[in-house]
Amino acid sequence: MPQRIDREVVFQMAKTGFPKYLIAERLECSTKQVGRIVKEIETDKNIKLTKNINLKDPEVEKACRAYYMKMESPEKVANRFGITKQALLK
Repeated sequence: MPQRIDREVVFQMAKTGFPKYLIAERLECSTKQVGRIVKEIETDKNIKLTKNINLKDPEVEKACRAYYMKMESPEKVANRFGITKQALLK
């Protein structure tokens, strides 16, 4: 019999920024199930749980550049903001 997955647990984990594969790993289910639940929650509550950093926004760009000037490697900055190194260096 398939196991029931608590939607509230999935919602809280996705809200805090856990990727779908980690949620699936911790709840011992498939990433497809987690993706379906996250999509249902997003449509029910009319919110977006995935990261969407607009790199063209002047404030975000300014923050990235300021952080980059303090750090020694673009990999650390890209990791901090959840973007790729190529996107940062554009």
